Amino acid sequence: LIWVDGRMNIGEPPFTLIMTHGLQQLAGWRRKCGKIRRRGAGECEDVASQIDKRVSIMANNMLKEFGKILHLALDRKVTLHRKLMMYLLCLILAALGILLLLLTAIGGPLKAEPQIAQAMESQLHTTYDKVSEEMETYTGYSLQLSRELERDIEDFLDEKGMSVSDLNDRPELLLEIQKMMYSELNTTIRLGRSSGVFALVNATINTQIPEADQSRCGVYLRLINVSSNVILSPETILFRGNTEIARENGLELHNRWNMELNTEGLLGYQELEAGLGQSEAGYYWISRMNLKNTWEDVILLLVPMYTDTGEFLGACGIELNAVHFSLEYPATASSYGSVVTVIAPVENGNLRLDQGMAGNTEGTWLGNAESLSIIEKNAYYSTYRSSKCDYYGIQMPLEIPGSSGQEWAVAVLIPRESCDQYILRNKAAIMGVILGFVLIMIALAWLLSKKFVRPILQGFQDIRDGQQ
Repeated sequence: LIWVDGRMNIGEPPFTLIMTHGLQQLAGWRRKCGKIRRRGAGECEDVASQIDKRVSIMANNMLKEFGKILHLALDRKVTLHRKLMMYLLCLILAALGILLLLLTAIGGPLKAEPQIAQAMESQLHTTYDKVSEEMETYTGYSLQLSRELERDIEDFLDEKGMSVSDLNDRPELLLEIQKMMYSELNTTIRLGRSSGVFALVNATINTQIPEADQSRCGVYLRLINVSSNVILSPETILFRGNTEIARENGLELHNRWNMELNTEGLLGYQELEAGLGQSEAGYYWISRMNLKNTWEDVILLLVPMYTDTGEFLGACGIELNAVHFSLEYPATASSYGSVVTVIAPVENGNLRLDQGMAGNTEGTWLGNAESLSIIEKNAYYSTYRSSKCDYYGIQMPLEIPGSSGQEWAVAVLIPRESCDQYILRNKAAIMGVILGFVLIMIALAWLLSKKFVRPILQGFQDIRDGQQ
């Protein structure tokens, strides 16, 4: 039964009745307005005020009727079957929520490890491509440099009718060779984007000095300012070589300048001199070493040089500076902690970081002078242990030849502590959401039982009381 404007209507949609009644009244007022046009202004004002009153009354009546309709819709009866189904559904959902809560608490279906591994794999592939491209660039320029120098030195020796060993104690001839070297080295350092290039001939200016066996004549050019940006016209400095080279080309001398290169840190050079250590690839990377009398560490690419007859001429190569690597590969911020890039030799499954290089280690305790051992592996990543803390990480073999067959790898590492904190926060947030859902379902079940189950039980109790 719907009451509209004091009249009872049966079986009609309430909104239709309200709108129909309203339209009828408006039509009547419109007819009145047509008559008003033919009357005077004073009478028009009286009729207009009457119309305003009627419109206000109609609006109030419509709001009242709408409120009645809304109350009836909300207070309509729900069948017993629907109440029972809603009650059972709330109980089932609460039980499922409790089960999911228990599974999450013991590390069940909602693990954070796959997301962490996916983030590390994405970073590793990006880093691997970048490192491989840089290494290949250095290798290409080094091989080109070696071919040019081999040809120039061999032509020079043929012209003089000499062998390499005849250059010992001949500073004037060695200076001519250094000038040839500087021309090629200067081109390489400007095109190759490296922090330093070097070349040496297997001879020394003075064979009488105590360290003559490890001293070799050559030229070593380095950048004055090492950065990760490409500089079109970098400023260079003479680290090793004759001062005449610096004077003729307007170069400054390094504050740790020396006349000749010391081969003590060039792993495998003595074997190359003896004809025993030639690499199958024709070149190899030397693990991290400290430049003598400086605070700088470098990784060197060494390319041996030979004559057409197989005589060992010397070597040349490019340096990968630790400062450059740190700037080129900054620590990447993530939700799990700082992601650090590492390239290092692999020995017995351990990452020899003391022989490799790490990118920027901001936000971590990772040091450069330690070895990272793998203490645990799971389906997603490995756990590495250092002297100060543990790290989660994954690694990939780096296809570069190392000295004495050494294998290299690229790895990305995240501090275990920050990663575990993220996992705990993630688990706590998920458990909080599930717990809230369970409580809501239990509350709804309680409300339904109060309105539905309890009256039924009370009815059963009344029946038993009546029978007694």
